[in-house]
Amino acid sequence: MAFFEGDQVSALSIERMVFHLVGPRPEDMVWLEEINPGRFSDFFIDRIRSVNNGLPYVFSDASATRERLRRIATDSKHFQTESEKLAEDFQRLHGGSAAAGAFLLFQLAAAGAQFFALLKYDDEKVLTYELAEGRGGRKKVSLDALEWTFVKTGMRFRSPRWSNSPRRAGN
Repeated sequence: MAFFEGDQVSALSIERMVFHLVGPRPEDMVWLEEINPGRFSDFFIDRIRSVNNGLPYVFSDASATRERLRRIATDSKHFQTESEKLAEDFQRLHGGSAAAGAFLLFQLAAAGAQFFALLKYDDEKVLTYELAEGRGGRKKVSLDALEWTFVKTGMRFRSPRWSNSPRRAGN
């Protein structure tokens, strides 16, 4: 079952974005300021679109997560503080078993409706290489490591089945 309908999928845009660092140890928790994804918006939108037909996560009426998202939807001045509380909740509930990484909150717009997406990226070491001219017509390679990356293929995603749009259908 798709969460977003066809016109919504094609119209998805990021209105606001923030992420915080989380992990198995208390010292892994690092709060970050809201960020504009700028030229990387499509990277994140593509990840959200890629799981549209997956199983959505449905929050109960008593869910602290649902209430935090409702506060943001009601008054956007709560975006930063509620995002920090969501990251703290994640850290507390998953900290012992979750890999260190980034907990992301997106406030999305599509076809006149507002939505939220919560993502968790695990920290992954990624190798990068550069090519230079070598000897005998061959290329010479130099390697380097990148840490704290967002990788398109190793991403974990959870989409909340809650929005303040009329299509909530009791969720």
